[in-house]
Amino acid sequence: MLVDSFAWIEYFMGTEKGEEVKEVVESDLQLYTSPIVIAEIYSKFLRTDGKAEVLIDPSYIYV
Repeated sequence: MLVDSFAWIEYFMGTEKGEEVKEVVESDLQLYTSPIVIAEIYSKFLRTDGKAEVLIDPSYIYV
């Protein structure tokens, strides 16, 4: 399943919609995210709270 930036941002922010995404993330489905989506998420977090360290750590990225 392809997960877009909107879904990831809702998930990381812990919103009501993010709870729905959490169910998918924690399921057995294989998830895919494009490098562009990762850049969009990184940009969003830098603009909102400046804490995007977790997204910089390469151990979180699987190719």
